[in-house]
Amino acid sequence: MTIGKLKQLVVDEANDFYFSYKNMRAGIENTFTNGRIIYNVWWGDKEKQYSSFYDVVTDKFYDGKSIMELLMNRDIVIDFV
Repeated sequence: MTIGKLKQLVVDEANDFYFSYKNMRAGIENTFTNGRIIYNVWWGDKEKQYSSFYDVVTDKFYDGKSIMELLMNRDIVIDFV
């Protein structure tokens, strides 16, 4: 999956997504508060919030790697539930 396609599914269509990395589940879930989107991100027992999709996919939250890097290296497969 490309970042462009992921952005379309998450930003334009408001989908949550999930994956596993290093034997731990991860998730990105959208919530709307006061007209703003907040991305609630978790991996194992770590949690973080973002206000930008770009920050979600570029932050090295996953053991020093970003979602963008993980996708480019084919280290993860995105699931939509």
